[in-house]
Amino acid sequence: MNPEFFQSLDTRMDILWQSGLVVTAHPTWFGKPQGGPTNIAPQDAQLITRYLFARYSAYNIVYSLSGEYQHSYTDMANPWTRQDWRELGARVKTWNAYDHPVSVMPIGTDELNDPKGLADEAYQGSSAGEFHREDWLDHNWIQTGHRSSLLWRIPQRITENRAHEPVKPVVLGEGWYEGFDDPNSFVQCNAAHIRW
Repeated sequence: MNPEFFQSLDTRMDILWQSGLVVTAHPTWFGKPQGGPTNIAPQDAQLITRYLFARYSAYNIVYSLSGEYQHSYTDMANPWTRQDWRELGARVKTWNAYDHPVSVMPIGTDELNDPKGLADEAYQGSSAGEFHREDWLDHNWIQTGHRSSLLWRIPQRITENRAHEPVKPVVLGEGWYEGFDDPNSFVQCNAAHIRW
């Protein structure tokens, strides 16, 4: 680890803390090939996660194990397994001294670039398909896609997630972004879509 690398983030976290805001953090993005494929081993991911918890857990945070975790199954030379995520979640539970809410961010299904070689449990645009009954998962995150034709997914995914037992809160972790064009309808996302 290079502690100096995190100094600018330290400043941002301090400002957010002083402003009374809560950081929704998935500081790790294991598997998605942004700028090239990653190939991090689960044990190294645990070390990175442990370091981040040691450095930032005193702040107000809602913690996600990773962004778009399913890419670790399909986009790495040494793919992860569901058990790798379960073990990371279990470790986070032991490191979570301040009892922050914990989840994991899924991919948004039905997008053109989604990984297709996933089991049904993983291909739901939700953390619930694979991890709902895990002790470390306090709430479910959903992702619904980036176009107007997918807005109906928001109430659908919330309804699906609320039907799981035990009932856990559901958070839309990623929807449509303001200013994004919808290639199917030529609609540009506006503030009303964001509120939806």
